[in-house]
Amino acid sequence: KIYVLARFGPHKGDYMFHCHNLIHEDNDMMRAYRIIDSQNGINAGSAQPFILNGFAKIVYSNWLYADPMLNLTAAQPTVKMPPFDSTYKQKMLDMNIYRIFYPRNETDIPLNGFTNPWRSTWCSA
Repeated sequence: KIYVLARFGPHKGDYMFHCHNLIHEDNDMMRAYRIIDSQNGINAGSAQPFILNGFAKIVYSNWLYADPMLNLTAAQPTVKMPPFDSTYKQKMLDMNIYRIFYPRNETDIPLNGFTNPWRSTWCSA
């Protein structure tokens, strides 16, 4: 058996392991696999707990976006898409959909005594 521990940030559910080189499709490079709640699985000791984000007063859960087709992360008709400007980008950050990846300040480095495993740093302009 091979066990793979992967962190997919704010999404869970079905994922397609794939390669963008189409000739790989015939060599088992298009295999579906299911992401399960690792906090209750055989690798529970390595699963990240819920994260209390004090500066935003939210609890971040990797299972919040169980079905990416049922909420604001789903595909939308382009006529509903607002202009992709700084206001829109800030709104998305404020909604916290991807804040775990792109925090706005340094206060979230240690959260409840552990480090955010998905932290990305901002590049200064």
